[in-house]
Amino acid sequence: MLGHINLTATATDHCTPEDWLFWEYKIDLYNDGKGSHSGYDLKVGSLTHKQFDNGETPRFNHNPYADNQGNPFNASGVYPIGVHRISWYVKMAAAI
Repeated sequence: MLGHINLTATATDHCTPEDWLFWEYKIDLYNDGKGSHSGYDLKVGSLTHKQFDNGETPRFNHNPYADNQGNPFNASGVYPIGVHRISWYVKMAAAI
């Protein structure tokens, strides 16, 4: 069984412009820690908002359940029914 869910996140930094923040997320399907991305099954990122708006694609776009596999800010999509874990990672451009 599958179900659609809206999954989005926001982040700010007091000294970094929003379009300089690099975004990535990982999802552990069924929260079992057995995925190929350090225990996570799905990984998308990383990109800044500016790169995404310019049509760039992330290095990792491994989420076949997402509405848009290349969007690291929005993991919304149709997922298997179950308990899953999502982790968002946001870094400053200077930290990458």
